[in-house]
Amino acid sequence: MESNLPDQIDIHYQKSTDYKTITSTGVFGGVTSAAQVDLNFFVDRVVIPTKMAHRLELVDGNAYTLGEVVSSEGKTGSIREVQVGILLDLHIAIGVRDWLNDKISQLQAQR
Repeated sequence: MESNLPDQIDIHYQKSTDYKTITSTGVFGGVTSAAQVDLNFFVDRVVIPTKMAHRLELVDGNAYTLGEVVSSEGKTGSIREVQVGILLDLHIAIGVRDWLNDKISQLQAQR
């Protein structure tokens, strides 16, 4: 009996309206109670001040420019900003692992 199924299929890629590229300095997560791998990608960055005061310096007798910082307010330390969380079932997690292993091998071969 002959099959009427095609031997190939075209898959078209379309980015969602909220698509973005992010940088990641690490990942945190685990396995959920629903048996999914929970990946939370984050970026470590310096703290951005919430407020800064500058001296004003007179230029040309009638205009000012910002001078040295007199004071700064805000948090101290470092910020770990979680950018995106991704939940994967086992089948997809294995596929992602294999894909990453392939890309890592390609990068190592370029060295």
